[in-house]
Amino acid sequence: SLSKRDGFSHDKGMLLWLEHNLEAERLTRGRPRAFATFDQLLQHPGDTLNRIAQALEMSFPIALDQALPGINAFISPQLRHHSPAQTAATSELEALALQLFAHLSETSEGRPVNEELLENVAAELAGIRAGWPALVVEHLSASQQRGGHAQLMLNRIIRSGSWPWGRPFRVIERMLGGDI
Repeated sequence: SLSKRDGFSHDKGMLLWLEHNLEAERLTRGRPRAFATFDQLLQHPGDTLNRIAQALEMSFPIALDQALPGINAFISPQLRHHSPAQTAATSELEALALQLFAHLSETSEGRPVNEELLENVAAELAGIRAGWPALVVEHLSASQQRGGHAQLMLNRIIRSGSWPWGRPFRVIERMLGGDI
C-alpha cells in the first residue's frame, strides 16, 4: 500500500516496516505494551481494543461499549489491501519482514516475545544495510530528517494562533482552484 499511496518501491516499504517495528519493540521493552495485528482489529475491533486497554492499564475517553457502534461503522475488511500470509518472499528484506510479522502475530496471540529472534532480525537487517553504499544511506537519512523537520514545522503552523484566521482564505483559494 505504500507503493500505491507514496510511490515507494516494494523494498523501501519492507525496509520502513522492518525499521519501525523493530524500533518500536526495542524501545518499549520493559514497559507495559500490547501487540495487535491489523487483522485482529478488522475482525474483532472491540475485543482487540479492550485487550490493548487492559494490557496498558488504561481507559478510553469514551467507554468501548458506547463507542463500538461507531468503531464498527468505521472499520471494515475493505481496508485490507493485501495479506502478508499470502505473500512469498521475493527479496532478503521481504523474507525478514515476513519472519518478523510472523513472530509479532504470534506475540499478539499471547505468546512471549522472543528477544533473541528479534535481535537476529535486527542484525540481519544491519548486515543487509552494510552492503549498501554509504552515500545512499546518508542520502536516505538526510531525506528522513528533512521530512521530519517539515512535518514538525507544519504541525507548529497548524497549532499556531494564526492558522484559524487564515481558514477563510484557504477556503476561497480552494474554490478558485489556485494560490491567492
